Amino acid sequence: MKILHTSDWHLGQKFKGQDRKEEHDLALNFIFDAIVTHKVDILIVSGDIFDLGSPPNEARKQYYTFLARLLATNLRHVVITGGNHDSPSMLEAPKDLLQSLNMHIVAAADDNLENELICLKNKSGETECIVAAVPFLRDRDTLKNLSADELQLDRSIRLKLGVKAHFDVLASLASSVENSANIPIVATGHLTVTGSQITNRRDDIYIGNIENIDSEMFSSVFDYVALGHIHRAQSMNQAGNIRYSGSIIPLSFTEIQDKKSVTIIEFEGKKLKKHKLLEIPTYRKLLRLVGSKDEIFEAIEKLDQRLKLQLEVGDKLKAWLEINVVSETMIPNLNAELNDFVQGKHVEIFALNATNNASSNKGLEEHFDMQLLENEETVFKLKCETKGMTEEAIAEVLITFRELKESMV
Repeated sequence: MKILHTSDWHLGQKFKGQDRKEEHDLALNFIFDAIVTHKVDILIVSGDIFDLGSPPNEARKQYYTFLARLLATNLRHVVITGGNHDSPSMLEAPKDLLQSLNMHIVAAADDNLENELICLKNKSGETECIVAAVPFLRDRDTLKNLSADELQLDRSIRLKLGVKAHFDVLASLASSVENSANIPIVATGHLTVTGSQITNRRDDIYIGNIENIDSEMFSSVFDYVALGHIHRAQSMNQAGNIRYSGSIIPLSFTEIQDKKSVTIIEFEGKKLKKHKLLEIPTYRKLLRLVGSKDEIFEAIEKLDQRLKLQLEVGDKLKAWLEINVVSETMIPNLNAELNDFVQGKHVEIFALNATNNASSNKGLEEHFDMQLLENEETVFKLKCETKGMTEEAIAEVLITFRELKESMV
């Protein structure tokens, strides 16, 4: 049995007013082709189908058109759960109709957790896979399975206990299903797991790492946990069976270094035989350029030549550039001059800033996403380097930095 795990489509997203429909169309086509090529049996989408609770009509059309196309494939089941960006009422409106087509929607937590447990049946009517379809859990959802004493605890502790209790009840229900010992049991979740590498601060629903959820909270009953909400694809445990599939397109400039993908997991009976990441092409590149005016113009020229070749072999759309021109003096007509320069090229200027700062670093800079750096010491060393410190000087202040860090633990 093969399952394709994806999440965080964010259909209908407008990035600073710019429509992403073309990119989403191409990414959905990639997922469709993957389902056909790899002969996938089950599609699981772990939340954030849409970017807004009330998505534009074009985004809704994208969604329903994609689901309709699936009817022509060998796909047997679809399970879709709601994320924090989704409107439960909007997602569940066609629930009964879609269920008749073996497409199951769980948009919000249910008072009766049995309604979140989906037994997917084969043509003979026998259950072939059990899915604990857990959507995004709001605070009120996590309180339902707590004792009176637990309800008096600190909010962050209540949250962890409530989420764990929610999954534990579903694990118990799944275990009681006939033949559950011989078939895959899969759980979904739309939340932040401790240790996950985020690419955008809005990904972190719960404020502060102390309120994130530990991967150990997921019962061993679950043979695979299909996570959504964090936009970077990653495994959350050594076994590789608790995973984020990540978003299907870069949703901001903080995601420009991420490789987008979907995950195909293959079961042999109950055993997770293997998982495979299918990298989704970057249909529109999001790029940042920082430097002097001359350096920016030179970089755009070189970039255009490179993009011209790439567009011929697969990339479909012009790159969006976020440009920061550094100058010691004001540059008149900079905006008009740059826009004239990119006419006919394979780039579009998405955002333009001019920094009048004599102390700014010269030359084109590598953009550092602070959340992609390894640790605090790496950030500290980079800051020292930007101040022009020598390696010997940095080595000396690092000793003091480590002492201060240890004293704060």
